[in-house]
Amino acid sequence: MPISHRVAARVGALTIAGALLAGLTACGSSSSPGSSATTTRGATTTSGYEVVSDSVVAAGLSSVQGILALLATDPKDGPVLAQIEPTWASFEGTIKAKAQDTYLKMEEALTNIKAAAKNRSKDAAAKARQEFSDLAKAYIAEHPA
Repeated sequence: MPISHRVAARVGALTIAGALLAGLTACGSSSSPGSSATTTRGATTTSGYEVVSDSVVAAGLSSVQGILALLATDPKDGPVLAQIEPTWASFEGTIKAKAQDTYLKMEEALTNIKAAAKNRSKDAAAKARQEFSDLAKAYIAEHPA
């Protein structure tokens, strides 16, 4: 199978995974930013980020790592890069609430991979992917699903 078909298949699978994750996120009741309303899965932090279960975070981290793996092999701006933000936004509040330092480092790694993709730098993309992956593993070890 040509590489372009394999990448398209992976993007399709990631899109489906992202849609499923977004569906899980949409199950909670909504609240306005800045509120601390309770949802069906958890509370919304005072900064407006929803706190979800550790199993949702683990699934989300896995999805983001899949996107980053694609970008590390073919870094470019486009639909794959655009999948990062909505996927990350669906669970980042939990990491921010439970592990602020890890959250900030993950945000930095995601910023770095976006820059690498825009600059089409495989080395920078691979480095940012590895940083995020290491942080994700450490987070999951501290907060198992």
